[in-house]
Amino acid sequence: MASETPKGFLESLKRLVSTRVAEKVAENPEAIEKLRSLGVIDEETILAVAAGTADIDAMLGELRQSVRKLAAKVKEQPSILNDLDVRPIEVLGAKTDLLERSLEDDHHTTVLFTDLEGFTAYTVAEGDRVAARVLDDHYRVIDRLTVGRGGRVWKRLGDGHMLSFPSPQAAVLGSLEMIESAPADLDLRAGAHFGPVVSLHNDLAGSTVNLASRVADSAAGGESLVTVPVREESGVISGVTFGVERTATLKGFGDPVALIPVVRFG
Repeated sequence: MASETPKGFLESLKRLVSTRVAEKVAENPEAIEKLRSLGVIDEETILAVAAGTADIDAMLGELRQSVRKLAAKVKEQPSILNDLDVRPIEVLGAKTDLLERSLEDDHHTTVLFTDLEGFTAYTVAEGDRVAARVLDDHYRVIDRLTVGRGGRVWKRLGDGHMLSFPSPQAAVLGSLEMIESAPADLDLRAGAHFGPVVSLHNDLAGSTVNLASRVADSAAGGESLVTVPVREESGVISGVTFGVERTATLKGFGDPVALIPVVRFG
């Protein structure tokens, strides 16, 4: 696992934390106290935000200076994101908005999202240091399994991942291997969609990415869900069966989406 926190994560975290400051002052003083204690924001800025008179540009400048310190603390104490009411998937979503819009080729690929169900509760129960070690091991496992299927790790945020694979079959098999290799006492869930994506400077964007993340959100712990395009493009996979599809209305998508579980048999 790379020891340096990715630049995109820092930028995304900066944007999200600044947004959360404005949202959480009134309803969650504990979150603001967390930011203050970490040295991310000072008392004067807190009061200005609460009064609605904050200079947002100045606040972002302040965050820019201190966000590396915060990112390092997040790596050591994953529960900080929960304290600030920031989900890893939200960091990922914010990253897209911050990218330069210089587009490379668009192409079809299979995007797979994963996360560990119950990781926040696990962190509270076991402590930050234990949780950080579990994540470190988990990152290594995901890296190995992804590369083993010819895939690529695009994002590694908190306990979640955004991955892509050269074929739907590879994504399906990879997702099942990841579920089977989840850390003890935790269940991994996965969601995949196949479709066009746009490459944006070492990132992927587009509705395919957004839908894949929503599919993962709909999965239960220990479950891998795929969309109809993944099932159709996969064909027959030895030792794997596609279960009974169900439909769900996913945030950001007007029409219900068919979700199909994939499981091993035999």
